[in-house]
Amino acid sequence: MKITKATKSKLIPYLLISPTIVYYIIFWARPVATAFIYSFRDASDKFTLHNYQVIFADPNFKKALINTAIFVLISVTIEFVISLGLALADRAPNLQ
Repeated sequence: MKITKATKSKLIPYLLISPTIVYYIIFWARPVATAFIYSFRDASDKFTLHNYQVIFADPNFKKALINTAIFVLISVTIEFVISLGLALADRAPNLQ
């Protein structure tokens, strides 16, 4: 099978991004999936929901969850406003 120039030009972007995809799978996706699976196991390596029962029964969990949500909302909003302001300032015609 002969590869045409058009096919090569369509294939090149995927070949260039493939190392990043492999890196992402090895160093992010796999550890996250493994940690998620291990979170359902106890010390004897049996499947259990006990870990989650302990977390949801903890009185500090709700407070920590609310604090995290507030922090995320505030920080994302501030970052968005600053980024938008910088982007608009960069595109302003009187500043060029």
